[in-house]
Amino acid sequence: MFKFVEELLDWLVCDSVAVRESVKDTIGMEISSALYPMLFSCMRSRVDTFFDTKNEEVIASERATLLIEQLIVIVRLILERVTSFSDTLASVDLESLLLQFSRYLNRLGRTSTSLRIKIKMTTV
Repeated sequence: MFKFVEELLDWLVCDSVAVRESVKDTIGMEISSALYPMLFSCMRSRVDTFFDTKNEEVIASERATLLIEQLIVIVRLILERVTSFSDTLASVDLESLLLQFSRYLNRLGRTSTSLRIKIKMTTV
């Protein structure tokens, strides 16, 4: 199942906008809450690859920025549909994931793309 979730995250940076949007909506609105721990773990692992392990510098790229944007929207979609605090959501380290998003976005500067993504981040 972990491999399947990893493959879904790969599709979030596909060249086809239609595929990206479909996968984003499917993960954000249809995934079972039992998969939240695995999903958030995969997200965190993927985001961690965007940081240099020695000095914690951001390794920014267009695809990495696209994935960060997609993941932010997925987290927002999941949190919007949560009706009660479940055990599966309690086991998720959401704070560290959001912190990594913020650290990545902070290093992007003030471009139109980064500002658009930062605004999305504020909706989480």
